[in-house]
Amino acid sequence: MFSKSLLLWPAVALASVTIEDPSDVIDPKWWAADNAIIPDYNIPFVEVQPSNSGFSFGENVDNMQANASTAVFDHINVTVHNGAAGVYAYGTDTVVNVTNSWLYSSGPVSHGLYASGNGTIYGSNLEVYSGGYRSSSFSGDSPAGYVYVKDSVAHSSGIGSATFYALGSIDASNIVSVSEKGPVIFFGWCTDCHPG
Repeated sequence: MFSKSLLLWPAVALASVTIEDPSDVIDPKWWAADNAIIPDYNIPFVEVQPSNSGFSFGENVDNMQANASTAVFDHINVTVHNGAAGVYAYGTDTVVNVTNSWLYSSGPVSHGLYASGNGTIYGSNLEVYSGGYRSSSFSGDSPAGYVYVKDSVAHSSGIGSATFYALGSIDASNIVSVSEKGPVIFFGWCTDCHPG
């Protein structure tokens, strides 16, 4: 009796995939002093907001939309420093669409995409780098910021900097990310919470 044996050797393939983000172009060491700034959060709490216009009244952000406005950004290159957000949406019915874009930020609390106050941001095909302390790539903040992001690359390198910071809402798909000194996601939820 003759026996045949068939040996199957699985094919071995090695692949190298290069993922680029804005820190490959702008070296974070150039902004080391900016990224080392630690904000002082021990300041008196302001009980009244003097105006219902946007965060910081638009003084520390590159692209800000507020108060029921709509904006569409395609193929933009945003570089901000000293704690500014790259793209910020604030206010009910405020909608920002960002596609095929490159966002670089340094300094404390300098998020890439930042939505709050019922503002909404839709992002796709983005390359985002956030270098500062507590600077997330994508932030849906309180009260109720909504971020929808897909098909993007994110890199955060500051202490406490997450890829996703969600006190509002974040819907993400197909994201490649590195969070060097923070979690991939930071989220909190509070139902029926009352101060004091």
